[in-house]
Amino acid sequence: MICRKAKRRISIATKCQWIFLFILFLFSCIDEHSIAKQSDKNWLIKFTLESAGKGIPVTHSLSEPEENDVRQLSFLIFQPNGGNYIKTINSNSGNITTDENISNIKYVTVKLDQGNFDIVVIANAVTIIQSLALDGLSKYEVLSLLDITIPSGTKWATDGSMPFLMWGDIGNITVDDNLSSTGVSGIKLTRMTARVDVVLSSQAQSVFRLKTVRVYNYNTKGLIVPDITNSQKWDANLEQAIGASLPVNPLKANDPTPEACALVYSVMTAQDVACEAEIYLLESEAGSNIDFLNNTCLVVGGEYSDDGGIVWKNSFYRVDFSMVTDQEASYLPILRNHQYRVNITDVTGFGFPDPDEAFRALPANIRAEVIGWHNSGMEDVIDDGQYFLKVSQGEFSFEGKEYSELDIDNILSVTATNPSGWKIDKITDAQNIVINPLSGWLRTNITLGDGGVTTQVKILLSENSTDSQRNGYIYLSAGRLSYKIKVIQDVKRIVVSLDILDISGENEISELIFSSLSGVQPQPQQFLVRWKPVVSTVLVNSIPIGNNVFVYSGSSDQPGTNLTSLADPLGFRLLTIQPEAFSEAELSIDPFKVRESKVEFSIAVNDESITKHIFLRQLNYNLIADNSSVYILNGNTYTFRVRSNAQWKIRSISQEYTSGLSFSSYLNLKQTDNLRVGETGGNNTIAGDIISFTTISPTSEAAGKINIVFENIDAPKLFEDVTVRFDLISSFYPSTHKGWAGSNIYWDGSKLTFDDVGVYTKQNYQGVYFQWGSLYGISAADNFSSSSLVYKPDGNAVSGLNWSSIPRVPDGNITSAPPSGKNIRDRAYLYEITDGNAGIGDICKYLTEKGWAPSGKKWRMPTSNEFETTNSYSYSELGANSDANASGTNYIGEGYCKDDIGQPFFPRSGNRNPNDGSIVNVGSLGYYWSGTPSGTSAYDLYLSTGYLSPSENWNSRSSAYSVRCVVE
Repeated sequence: MICRKAKRRISIATKCQWIFLFILFLFSCIDEHSIAKQSDKNWLIKFTLESAGKGIPVTHSLSEPEENDVRQLSFLIFQPNGGNYIKTINSNSGNITTDENISNIKYVTVKLDQGNFDIVVIANAVTIIQSLALDGLSKYEVLSLLDITIPSGTKWATDGSMPFLMWGDIGNITVDDNLSSTGVSGIKLTRMTARVDVVLSSQAQSVFRLKTVRVYNYNTKGLIVPDITNSQKWDANLEQAIGASLPVNPLKANDPTPEACALVYSVMTAQDVACEAEIYLLESEAGSNIDFLNNTCLVVGGEYSDDGGIVWKNSFYRVDFSMVTDQEASYLPILRNHQYRVNITDVTGFGFPDPDEAFRALPANIRAEVIGWHNSGMEDVIDDGQYFLKVSQGEFSFEGKEYSELDIDNILSVTATNPSGWKIDKITDAQNIVINPLSGWLRTNITLGDGGVTTQVKILLSENSTDSQRNGYIYLSAGRLSYKIKVIQDVKRIVVSLDILDISGENEISELIFSSLSGVQPQPQQFLVRWKPVVSTVLVNSIPIGNNVFVYSGSSDQPGTNLTSLADPLGFRLLTIQPEAFSEAELSIDPFKVRESKVEFSIAVNDESITKHIFLRQLNYNLIADNSSVYILNGNTYTFRVRSNAQWKIRSISQEYTSGLSFSSYLNLKQTDNLRVGETGGNNTIAGDIISFTTISPTSEAAGKINIVFENIDAPKLFEDVTVRFDLISSFYPSTHKGWAGSNIYWDGSKLTFDDVGVYTKQNYQGVYFQWGSLYGISAADNFSSSSLVYKPDGNAVSGLNWSSIPRVPDGNITSAPPSGKNIRDRAYLYEITDGNAGIGDICKYLTEKGWAPSGKKWRMPTSNEFETTNSYSYSELGANSDANASGTNYIGEGYCKDDIGQPFFPRSGNRNPNDGSIVNVGSLGYYWSGTPSGTSAYDLYLSTGYLSPSENWNSRSSAYSVRCVVE
């Protein structure tokens, strides 16, 4: 607390250094978590925030802009009146702007849903907030969780690398079109730290040289937000701390001892005289006489001389955070957003030779007075040991125009604690000639003020029509204290302005967004560039954003490319912008294509220059569903992902009958499924939103089709309705494949995989073996034994399995009822039953789902008919065989080329016998499984010398053959 009695002293501990966890920033505005919206409508709301004012004007280790640095803002949205948490909206430094004249004023625009909310803003703490589970908690429960822990023995970095954590209570607001127009201002950001400065008086300087300041027993854990529910700790009217708000365990730095954890500050901002803007502390409670070794305190160290400066010796003195009145010490807490100035008025004798020894003793041979105040915007402070006088600025610089009481940037704030108040004694010019306080060029609207309150004084100036700068001085006094304010007024300057406006000429804009479908050129848009002086030339430059530059059409104005300057006697230019259409080829590569450039406009007159910019963005708003074309009616739950760069909602779901039994619904949705009308999502182009559904499980053949219509719910609408269709069938009879894989399935050292269509570098790989319908790959080397490697579906290579224990499709009879136009050899049965947990099904489909197959395609095992025809194969000998290995990457030179999509080569890879897994026929015979059953067996491709059969069906399902995948 600030002391206001005669000769109060505050002793403050020295040695404070902290490290601070700090945070990488990414995001423009991001909804990290969202519960229910109050409305589908949202508004852009501009917030104006004010952080704590400057401290004493010295050569700071942290400058004023650095002390006010805001790199991230987190808006915590709650239900009204301190209700439950709804979501957090983060904004990074790219969206936060600083006032051109006042560094502690920040502006940020945030998109909020329409409705009533209670909002808190936190600065520079995104990572801390993201680490917490906040759902279901009230506002005050959430705020109580926000804390930081600083490792003992470390200091707050003063190189500007670690901005302060701050908070502000926006409170209850109604988000609507009115708030979008007016914005929210007057939000005060309160730092969670206190600042401590140590300064020698002129008397103390004659006998003592300040070299170090140490801090003992400082807290290492603190709350980002004070306990605003406790009126003994937080004054809601003054918006300032009046008591220390501490976490449950504030973690005082005393392990193993306070001495071992002491912080040492050896950087003096004024050599031998002052340590300022170096020491920043978390809040701590007031100490006591009884337990003084646990008090937060300082030890000042330096050189003392008792012989007029001939000999200087090291000496250390303890200084407590205490107020001394009538020889009694009243200990003070260290409070957030406060600044403490320790004035060492005199050193009367030698202290202790060791800092830790000084810490363990009571203060001796040193006189220190402290002035403490809440950082409320005041900059300059002077004191006489009893009262202080502080002003918001010691120097003002004004333009040459007239300033009146209606202006807002000519305010001088004055506070004096002397009960008699303060007054302006005189106002003079640079030659010390008194200026008439009623009619002179420099005046004030108020000439005196009461003590104990802050008074806003308007500095009034007439227009400077002379040809030179003029200086003046305002002399303030409060009791024995006096202060001189310098006022500088420049000559009246040429007005230089540059604006980028909408076509009405009234509203400033920063971007134009164009959207269109493939091959459709967007409609042109216009913006206005206006400048002064009108005789000046505006330079134009275009800067690509990333690799996708904005492309102008031939009929468009082309600022920054063909148009590099603007000149017009009226001082404005209307520009018409139209981009080229997106091509189908572009959108096939990137369905959410963005072309973007920043166009900069610059004007320079004498020593004044202005640069403004506008972003030109062309986007393809789209919705892509990564669904399969076919799902099996087997009672399973399926998922697919929907990616979009806009908001969407499922407008309708319909079904069509195809064949077999007819059902009122082919879906049997579980409570956890979300394929439902009204489901929403969007603005997620990377992972996409997951859609889940469960099918029925008919006992006979059935087939149907599902149609899902997704609509855009942005206003205005960003894309037309998108219909997603897929078939639901009890048996899968796929369309003809779109290409053969470039190799058999092999083990690459970490997973089962194979090569893409048209890749021939591994076409001679023998590959690993599979029993029919098994997802377990089997080693291609040596007869099977307990030491043989088996490649499991989870990606692990193991041994110790029995041949008969490897999961596969049992030998039971499988019947088929093909639809019209298909026969039993067209069925992809293994595709229908793929189950990674059971270890059976279509290995090609499974590898696709795992992401282990060549990307960008969906793969399956071929049907028996897709091995046809015999005439499409030709024998080929491509070299000698190499020794077999477990991973199937050895070379097989003999085999058959097939004249089909991908021109695959099928090596004669041999097989493993069904009874015991012994390996046979490598290089002489080849067997390749299809996904098609044949009674109690299954169809395969058989390759011999001079003979081959695409429709072999007599082999046991326990035989282990090669697998060659096809594109679905």
